[in-house]
This record gives sequence, structure tokens and C-alpha cells, in this order.
Amino acid sequence: EKEIYHVDLSPFYDLQTDLRVLTDYSNQVAKSVNTTGVLRKHEMDGMKERLTVVSKKINEIHDLLRNK
Repeated sequence: EKEIYHVDLSPFYDLQTDLRVLTDYSNQVAKSVNTTGVLRKHEMDGMKERLTVVSKKINEIHDLLRNK
């Protein structure tokens, strides 16, 4: 009989949510820049913050996979 593995996919779901937030925000910023021709500092800072969250989640998943 084959072994059954139970895998906690919640880190991937969390990452998917954070990626969606990042891409939605990036699209909003792109629309604003295309309309005004100006990229504001707070928009860039917002993208950096969201990208930092995504990067952290990817590193956490990487660490989880390495330790298995």
C-alpha cells in the first residue's frame, strides 16, 4: 500500500493572496502613472512594502522545503 502524505498548503495560499495584492496595487499604480505621467514616492514605497512581504513569504516557503 502506498503512503499518504498530508501537506499543509497554507503557506502557498498566503503567498498567492499576497501576490494578488501586489499585482492589484501595481496595476493601480501603472494606471495612475499612465494617466498622470508621474510616479509618486508613496506609490513606489507601497510597491516596495508589498514586494517585501512577498519576498519574505517565498523565503519562508523555501526554508520549509529545505528542512523537509
